[in-house]
Amino acid sequence: MLYPAKYQEVIAVSATDSSNMIAGWSSRGPEVELAAPGVGINSTYKGGGYKLLSGTSMASPHVAGTAALVIASGITNSNEVRQKLQTTADDLGTSGRDNLYGYGLVDAEQAATGVETTP
Repeated sequence: MLYPAKYQEVIAVSATDSSNMIAGWSSRGPEVELAAPGVGINSTYKGGGYKLLSGTSMASPHVAGTAALVIASGITNSNEVRQKLQTTADDLGTSGRDNLYGYGLVDAEQAATGVETTP
């Protein structure tokens, strides 16, 4: 994994497909904290309109948006936001934190509401 993902202040994100499997080209390594959908994501596209895109650049907004929901729920300390994202993630791959999915698939609903959901 390269910088900026290696900076401790950054939440490094890997990308998953529609089956919650890591994309073959995705970032991986000990820095990965969370996974998020990153394959075939409908996104705005230059020049107008929409296009299906893939990449960790499609996955990271899922985590950023979930962090914003956690902040809106009243948790504003950055360490507590990070901890909430980690503890509410849906574990994927090897049990516990691993180099492919980190703590797991980001779970926006559970992180924002505290209500446990299934992936």
